[in-house]
Amino acid sequence: MIKKMKSYTVIVLIIVFPFYSCRTSKNVTNNTNSANTNAFVAEYSKKLGIQLDGTENKLLITTISEWIGVPYKYGGCTKEGTDCSCLIKTIYKTVYNKTLSRSANDMFLNDVNIIKKEQLREGDLVFFKIDSAKPSHVGIYIKANKFVHATTSKGVMINGIEEPYYSKSFMEGGRVKV
Repeated sequence: MIKKMKSYTVIVLIIVFPFYSCRTSKNVTNNTNSANTNAFVAEYSKKLGIQLDGTENKLLITTISEWIGVPYKYGGCTKEGTDCSCLIKTIYKTVYNKTLSRSANDMFLNDVNIIKKEQLREGDLVFFKIDSAKPSHVGIYIKANKFVHATTSKGVMINGIEEPYYSKSFMEGGRVKV
């Protein structure tokens, strides 16, 4: 009888023990993921000057970060120098594996569905009319009215749509067609 109980105890331990160890691993993994997310949020919030919360597309955020400070070059399409449309085209290909047109106007006409400013969300395009009746400048919306773009004076940087210069020249938002 005692021998039989020992056998049952061993069988129960063999069956139950793995579930407890898996449970512990899962909690450790969740804590590690949480720590990684917190570190990511802290690092990139500081780098980009935007308060992130961990819900952002990490590839988009890291890719934008790699381009910050690249000088402006008309017709340029490298980290040695880029214009606004090639910056957007390159980031979109890297992050979303989506090929966009080469100019701001062509992106506006061919690649997006027009949306209101209030509907903007991460990854949407923002179009501006600067010295033109048609879109002549484009950026990628990040969050909290902030967008990344290539400026002629300071290169790739992040600005706010509500800043006077951009508020005055803002034309439309665009959600890239699927």
